[in-house]
Amino acid sequence: MTRPRKPDGITRRRFVNGVAVGVAGTVAGAPLPFASEASAPRRVIRSGAPLSYSASLADFPPLRGGLRGSHEGANEVAHQMPFDGRSDWGPAAEPDLDLYDLVVVGGGISGLAAAHFYRKAHPDARILILENHDDIGGHARRNEFHLDGRLYLSGGGSRYLMPAVLADHLGEVYKDLGIDYDQITDEAADYEFYARHGLGIVFYFDAATYGERKLLPGHFGVLNHMDVPERPSWETISQMPFSEKAKRQLYKLYHINEDRTEAGFFDELDYLGTLTYEEFLKKHGGITEPEILDWIRPMSVLSGMWNDSLPAWEGFAMGQPGLGATSFRLLRGNRYANLMKFLLSPAPLPDGNGGLARLFARSLVPQVSSGALNPAGMVAAPFDYGKLDEPGSQVRIRLNSTAVQIAHDGDPQTAKQVFVTYVRHGKTEKVRARNCVLACWNNMIPHIWREIPDAQRSALAKGIKLPNVFTNVLLRNWRAFERAGVGGGFASSFYHSTFYLENLSNLGNYHSPANPEEPTILFLAGCPRGWGPPDVRNRSSTGRYELMGTTFEFLENDIKEQFNGMLGDHGFDADRDMAAITVNLWPHGYTAPQSTVFDPPYAEGEEPHLVGRRKLGRVAIANSDASTVALITAAVDEAKRAIDELEEG
Repeated sequence: MTRPRKPDGITRRRFVNGVAVGVAGTVAGAPLPFASEASAPRRVIRSGAPLSYSASLADFPPLRGGLRGSHEGANEVAHQMPFDGRSDWGPAAEPDLDLYDLVVVGGGISGLAAAHFYRKAHPDARILILENHDDIGGHARRNEFHLDGRLYLSGGGSRYLMPAVLADHLGEVYKDLGIDYDQITDEAADYEFYARHGLGIVFYFDAATYGERKLLPGHFGVLNHMDVPERPSWETISQMPFSEKAKRQLYKLYHINEDRTEAGFFDELDYLGTLTYEEFLKKHGGITEPEILDWIRPMSVLSGMWNDSLPAWEGFAMGQPGLGATSFRLLRGNRYANLMKFLLSPAPLPDGNGGLARLFARSLVPQVSSGALNPAGMVAAPFDYGKLDEPGSQVRIRLNSTAVQIAHDGDPQTAKQVFVTYVRHGKTEKVRARNCVLACWNNMIPHIWREIPDAQRSALAKGIKLPNVFTNVLLRNWRAFERAGVGGGFASSFYHSTFYLENLSNLGNYHSPANPEEPTILFLAGCPRGWGPPDVRNRSSTGRYELMGTTFEFLENDIKEQFNGMLGDHGFDADRDMAAITVNLWPHGYTAPQSTVFDPPYAEGEEPHLVGRRKLGRVAIANSDASTVALITAAVDEAKRAIDELEEG
């Protein structure tokens, strides 16, 4: 069951570039996403951080609201290669006549890490990083808001630091960048925020879809660090706007306590990789009613997939119900989700892993900021994008630069240098390097690096990027959330089906709000479903087309309708209470793992990501695509592997 979609432009647009206009407390046509200080009531504000610098949209990408992520202008050059077959980019200027020791294509976490590891091995090396977006970090994106002289942050993509024990080289990076992981998890992370303010998880049902509005206690295992409640009671499920038969099936799903799969404990995980979570619900969970399948289908959007494409084991990893029907049933209810939180304990920075990208940049190009090289020192420090690409700097980061050709100077096996051609602001340019790391999207590599053998080209083309949407809304206050007891939840019929208040960090002079009168960030997540067969490759492709046709106006209206309906009875008014919106569209988002449901098995060592990442001559391949794991652990480890391969010759 889905809510009827409104056509674009059905209501007058109330946001310009993501900033509220024409409503009380804002400046109509304001050039920056901040409200008038004079218009706000005088009150003591603790949340966020004091704003210590000025910036403009022209020179400060984190402030650019509206549609961000893979923003307009980021992919147009790259798309000309696969869509139009373009390979001739005309004569190239050479802005840097000297020979670089290393050119890195891609300024995401893996590209920045590759430059970091290379410079550690060669302190005097000259390094150039080329990034097609207008900001550093790739999917590790910082979203920044300014309101009444204060700074508010959230992540626009990759969101959490991970334990160093999960990677071979992450601990080394943390040490180099001044990151005390235990200090962040033990002291800086405000895990008690939700309990302290009586905020919980909810299920929201809207009247347009379900015939009546319902806001009920929810059970959702992946919502940040809120306590996962016990399984929904019959009192809660009986109030859901489903048929009696459907409600009984859902109640039983949450309370199953018998192994129905016959796989056995030791083979259970393999079995749960052979069918989708939705297939599991039908085959073993006792769910036959379409209204339950429709409702629960987008519960997995944080993975980048809906439940009809997601392997069953991953659905359970995301805290969805039904584990009691397997031999892992001792972990049913809230136990599995709480176990994952205990084992992984991801650490939040106020700006997500955009904070990690800034630390890399501060280390590589020290002149960009006067902030100390640690998370507390950089969280609210000025950051000068104009200094990322200064002549004479040992390390330069060149934004808005899309690589279009990688070629050795002769035979790759004997060549002494590599030519890297790229397009910047509509002009073709070329640089020379002794070595090159491709830390870009693997599917683009065959189009820009034509020297690789056909088997490697085919393997790289098999990679999948899952489209997704991460949206941050600056709230002037969250009084209605507290009145309703809402910290986060699941609203199946809206584009952003998953949401929560972002209130986890007390880092340096950046603070969680002390009370609901203070501004804070509302984080929302969604992903397009696409159409046609549910295999991941088709859904990622059709979902990408769906996403690329999605407008800011549609998403804005959908968000306002969602929260006005959910919290209007508690005093919420989106036009008044939402100060700014930044939507991060990622048509090429998460790296998809090999699908155990839809992909054929490969011989050991012949998996496409392993064949695709093979080094040739003076060019090596990094990025999380090279391991099919969409985590910073993989991004860092793959960067180190690529640098080690270059060092080995």
